[in-house]
Amino acid sequence: MTLNEVQRKRIQQAFRSGNLNMNIEVENLVNQGFNQDEAVEQIKNEVNRFRQKLFDEKIKAEENEDYSKLAIFFVVLIGIVSPIFHITSIAWIVASILLSGGIGYWAYREQPIAGAVGCISAAILLPITFNWYLAERSSVIKIELLIPVILALLPSFLIGFVVSKILYQTK
Repeated sequence: MTLNEVQRKRIQQAFRSGNLNMNIEVENLVNQGFNQDEAVEQIKNEVNRFRQKLFDEKIKAEENEDYSKLAIFFVVLIGIVSPIFHITSIAWIVASILLSGGIGYWAYREQPIAGAVGCISAAILLPITFNWYLAERSSVIKIELLIPVILALLPSFLIGFVVSKILYQTK
């Protein structure tokens, strides 16, 4: 015999909550028609499958987090090139927007449109906040350069979050 979906869910829930009592689960399965050895084997197999599934999900989440960190780094780098080197060319602006959109689309694979929109908004806002913050200043402490970055990234994350909630409502 094999476990049905309800039995699997019950075992997974007990394992996830840390309340998996092998004796109780074996007894439940024996009451549902399994023999003792079969019940123990089915529970062990289900726990091992579920443990592997949780492990794979954690690895995937860490990988996605690494991609998002890389995306933030590259988008900030692209966004600050223009104000630092005083680039005002329309071609550079278009290229930085396209490049940032591609990076966002690649890095946020589960929600690519939201990632692209968030990264594009960061690429647009970074030069604006840098020029605004550094206007009329003759000297700047290096750590102060984080302020315009933060001022640009906060609305960008908010925009990306809103787009993800609108487009990807299932999660």
